[in-house]
Amino acid sequence: MNARLPEKYRYIVVEGPVGAGKTSLARVMGERTGGMALLEDPDANPFLPGFYQDRMRYALPAQLFFLFQRARQIEPLKQGDMFNNGYVADFLLDKDKLFARANLDDDELRLYEQVYAQMSLHLPVPDLVIYLQAPVEVLHERMRRRGVDYERQIDREYLQLLVDAYTQFFHHYTAAPLLVVNAERMRRNLDLGRGLVFSGQLLLELTARGPCRPFDAERDGISIGEGAGFALLERKPAAAGAAAALLGIGESSDAYHMSTPHPEGLGAKLAMTRALESAGLGPSDVDYVNLHGTGTRTNDAAEDRAVSDLFNAVTPCSSTKGATGHLLGAAGITEAIICILSIGHDLMPGSANTRAVDPEVRCNYLVANREGIAAWPVLNRPPHALEQPIVAPLVGGAFDEAPVTHDAGQQVMSPFHP
Repeated sequence: MNARLPEKYRYIVVEGPVGAGKTSLARVMGERTGGMALLEDPDANPFLPGFYQDRMRYALPAQLFFLFQRARQIEPLKQGDMFNNGYVADFLLDKDKLFARANLDDDELRLYEQVYAQMSLHLPVPDLVIYLQAPVEVLHERMRRRGVDYERQIDREYLQLLVDAYTQFFHHYTAAPLLVVNAERMRRNLDLGRGLVFSGQLLLELTARGPCRPFDAERDGISIGEGAGFALLERKPAAAGAAAALLGIGESSDAYHMSTPHPEGLGAKLAMTRALESAGLGPSDVDYVNLHGTGTRTNDAAEDRAVSDLFNAVTPCSSTKGATGHLLGAAGITEAIICILSIGHDLMPGSANTRAVDPEVRCNYLVANREGIAAWPVLNRPPHALEQPIVAPLVGGAFDEAPVTHDAGQQVMSPFHP
């Protein structure tokens, strides 16, 4: 199932030094999204083998050939194509100057820059650039393994020169949004591209241009945050002063799509139902739901459907990712701790950065903080809270929840990501 590139990212460029995996990633992203892959064709450059044997003699013709080739490939983007799913290229025309400055003498560079100025006039700027980084040792080993004849002439000294030039170039690059990816530990060749497509899709389909605004009418994606947390679990009986006790767990995997939850939230609903059954609780026993609430249109809509169906659109709920950002693997433990603190402080947290709740949202979504968990609803029992994460975009359709009891019977549900 291909996901069409979103309108704001119709022209994507993947860049990096030789051996970083840019062509593999660009090709796979094109396959996954239905976008047209614009790939360099180094084998068509008749000057390239000579360049690696005699750099001074062949630098200018090799550089000009690539410039003409790349400009010709980008030219159709100027007209646009309403029927095309977008473009993913493995080259950035601006980067041509990086090689020119590294390989041409002063006279050749002046000539090249004049030609470049004419060729680059009115060419489109990418909507996103993904820059792949890796150490020289990793790049050199990848080139050795793929066994391209002319690449065997590339020595480590020249490769280090290129890596340094790339680092300097992208340190100052501001023409388009830039995602820097450490490709050192990714698997080589096509596996490298398939591993990195997670990072690409995360940004291409899900990231916001500004702060995360969960369940907002104008939400446009996640904001990546940084954080970590841990919980020390002990078997019953709980030690005196323990913050919480784990009552049960629930999990499911709907395998609906690599990066999109089921629109009806079926996997999330099943996991929450199993978690409540495991804990011996019912939906009415929960006073507050801490939502996964990534701020993407698909996640929030699917999660709203799951939560409102299970809790009858009554139980108050909110997402705290507007304050923390999406912590990816640390999201579950962080939000579990937030739930425990919420019970301890008798507070239901509001949704930071959410301005106006989407009118299509059915769940009882809190924008502002609300004090008094135990007062909602008024029942003769301790308060309970549910942390309901939908983690399908991160783990391929898996949903994990675990209810926890806090001190005198107060309960929280929290994820344990695989």
